[in-house]
Amino acid sequence: MRMALMPIIERSAAEAAAGLAAERQRNGRTVDMRGTQIAGIVIARRATPATRNVKHFADLTAEVVNPWEAKR
Repeated sequence: MRMALMPIIERSAAEAAAGLAAERQRNGRTVDMRGTQIAGIVIARRATPATRNVKHFADLTAEVVNPWEAKR
């Protein structure tokens, strides 16, 4: 049996990630748990994620920064 290692995150981030995963599932979106856990941390900490993969964070209310894209 293959087991995936999951990062340990604080409760507020885990709760935010769970709520986001449920919302994404209700909306018919694929739920990638790694990205959803990162998003949960972003929500809980009111942080700004910096990533090239902005589409995985498009449904967040937080600003998402793509450091590889020039500002306009």
